[in-house]
Amino acid sequence: MENKKIKHLIAIGTALLTIAVFPPSSKTMASTKISGSPIIENICAETKFKSSLLASKIKNLQNKTPQEKVNLLYEIFAVKNGGLRISDSQKDNRPPRDIDETITKGGDCSEFVLVIAASLKYLGLNGGALIVRIDGKEENDIHIVAYADIGEKIIIDPQADRINKILDGKKYKVLAELTLEQLKYVYFREYGDYYYNKQDYKKAIKKYEEAYCLYKEDLYVSYSLALSYQRIGNLKKAFYYATKFLNFRKEKLKDFFPKNHQKYVMSASRIIVEAKIEEGVEKYNSGNKEVAKKLFEEALEIGEKNSVIDNEEKEIIKNYIKNCE
Repeated sequence: MENKKIKHLIAIGTALLTIAVFPPSSKTMASTKISGSPIIENICAETKFKSSLLASKIKNLQNKTPQEKVNLLYEIFAVKNGGLRISDSQKDNRPPRDIDETITKGGDCSEFVLVIAASLKYLGLNGGALIVRIDGKEENDIHIVAYADIGEKIIIDPQADRINKILDGKKYKVLAELTLEQLKYVYFREYGDYYYNKQDYKKAIKKYEEAYCLYKEDLYVSYSLALSYQRIGNLKKAFYYATKFLNFRKEKLKDFFPKNHQKYVMSASRIIVEAKIEEGVEKYNSGNKEVAKKLFEEALEIGEKNSVIDNEEKEIIKNYIKNCE
């Protein structure tokens, strides 16, 4: 092999876990170094959600007290009052709706929350949003609601039967708290999902990148970007986001995905292995055997530790290492 180029024998893009479920991690690769940076972040410097319908629905609240504004805002948009209609974007296989479309056609919690957030801003009220897991719900069933901060936080969930409640009043765990500006990332994340499920990975990446630059702490977005970049064969970018995902705190990962987090860790770890092998091959072929060997050794260690390479692949990587000596 002295005068021959090593061929990359490990298949890139093996079967992936479905994107529909999130991931936590019990095996983080904190030691994995990241180089470079993601797509420039000015893509979200001007992220505005305009509405031609919202002002007319809530303009009569302008002269009310903060408490009255919050109470009436709930009454106006409550599903039980016919203010908003429930229309699940995933079940309907549609892209996310903007504020006006949500008002006229209905939406789900990720769309309702933007209507409420825009209303709070229009009325000059402070607030934010909570991402929560409802007790007894499926692992990937995450709920998001806005709240007004008028000296105390008051939840405004159009799907609840009364103000300051979430859904049907069941117990819940807060997974993350967002500002009203950060909240906009949800729209782009949902759009990324829409394109990903249609296997249009380049468009999915654009939307996920927009979501990422608005809010970098969503595990799902980092994971989705890693998968999407892997799908189009860009392992350098896939590596970057897979590492971001694996470097989230173990406790946070488990909070988000208490049952299946290890599957996601394995999927992200597989991407790390593939990226290191690809870079190792590049280094070997350019004559840098020392660096190539280190990359192959790291790939083997991560692959074995996380059980994401089979025996045949182990032997191939060991061969790579031997050829570098």
